[in-house]
Amino acid sequence: MNYSDRSKAGPLFALCSAQFFVLLMIAARMAPNYSMKENAISDLGTIGETAWLFNSSFVAVGLLTIA
Repeated sequence: MNYSDRSKAGPLFALCSAQFFVLLMIAARMAPNYSMKENAISDLGTIGETAWLFNSSFVAVGLLTIA
């Protein structure tokens, strides 16, 4: 890994975490009767209205990590 690869990794990991948290908040708002205090975040992956958003967020995390 040369210097330019390392300088690209930081912004990619920042983008990775930012997109995950933003989509997590959007999914939590969309889910009916979902509470951040009482439910686990994995519940968002099983609720019909938010499953596609939550699961695609994990795909994006994986792709950004590979990049």
